[in-house]
Amino acid sequence: MFDHYHKKGEWMISARQSHIEMSGNIFNGNAISAANVMLMPNSLSSQLATHPIVPEKINMKMTMMGLMFTPTNKITLTPIINFIP
Repeated sequence: MFDHYHKKGEWMISARQSHIEMSGNIFNGNAISAANVMLMPNSLSSQLATHPIVPEKINMKMTMMGLMFTPTNKITLTPIINFIP
């Protein structure tokens, strides 16, 4: 979705699935240990100064359900629901 336009009064329903697997940490193109990631400053200034939790690996499956409706030729309404088991 978001890669095309609809005319006034048109509807579209979509279902998309994705699967993501990641392991290890990389900083500036180089592998970095979890211990070193935890020492790095946190770029989110309103949060803790460093990263207290670092993922070792991620395996995620997600299904996204979307709906598009175009009430005018310049406005498209798009609610999206994510399902992550």
